[in-house]
Amino acid sequence: RESEETASSIYGSKRTFYLVNGSSAGIHAMFLGLMKPGNKVLIGRNFHRSAVAGLIFSDIKPEFIPCRQDRHGISLNISANDLNSHIKRHPDCRAVYITSPSYVGVCADMGEILRICRRHNKLLLVDSAWGAHFSFCSKLPPSPVALGADMVVQSIHKTLPSLTGTSLLHICSDLIDCKTVKDALRMV
Repeated sequence: RESEETASSIYGSKRTFYLVNGSSAGIHAMFLGLMKPGNKVLIGRNFHRSAVAGLIFSDIKPEFIPCRQDRHGISLNISANDLNSHIKRHPDCRAVYITSPSYVGVCADMGEILRICRRHNKLLLVDSAWGAHFSFCSKLPPSPVALGADMVVQSIHKTLPSLTGTSLLHICSDLIDCKTVKDALRMV
């Protein structure tokens, strides 16, 4: 617990949980701890397959946001404009789930995406598995934790030194009930 509190202080979250079975468990806990069966979530099409398992486990209804491609066919991240349009088409969605950086290293405009989520009263959940190092270098994009996303999962084992499948689940806002998330983590 003391070490988790130190990690929380380093990253600037309200609460940080260690995950020893990778970021997949954190993604599952995000959905299980925050959503009720039948809730809708807007999800960028560049998600990791663990999100599919989380959707199935929690019986959440996804509404997918496509990712555009650049002229070389590389998938970009979702745009703020596309997110805004999808929120207007699906005002009953409870949360927005973004993968940033993507698994090919493309970051979303997290600051603008967070502003859109706040304007529409939507939770912002971020799979930042490949961005655990962002907090330690000012030349990198800002961490979604520092920006104030509601929950963020990061894989320490992908970009920083750690043993096994070490990951972090950060709770960054008062909109999240830590006890419910902790209960979900015990299940996964």
